[in-house]
Amino acid sequence: MTVRVAVVDDDAGFRRVAVLVLTARGYEVIGEASDAAAGYELIAAARPDAALIDYHLPDESGAELCARVRGLPHPPRVLLTSSDTAAPGPASDIAFVAKERLASVDLHAYL
Repeated sequence: MTVRVAVVDDDAGFRRVAVLVLTARGYEVIGEASDAAAGYELIAAARPDAALIDYHLPDESGAELCARVRGLPHPPRVLLTSSDTAAPGPASDIAFVAKERLASVDLHAYL
């Protein structure tokens, strides 16, 4: 079964790269959003299996969006990403992969 993923990131260039990486690895990208508000709506409506969310969004942090998404009836698995390698903090229970490692890490452990 193909894992359906939503991508939420304010950088259009990174979203393109993320979509390419995900589809090359067999994931189905069901939609993209450029901020937390649109990302939440996308995730609530499309009910993906997983979501790749940027930690630094213009309207809300990725961690805050993750907390809201976890409250949905069918929450997706969430993988936060950022160019800031320490973004979620060492005590966070949210999965995190630095943007520069996205293409080289085994995503099946997260998504």
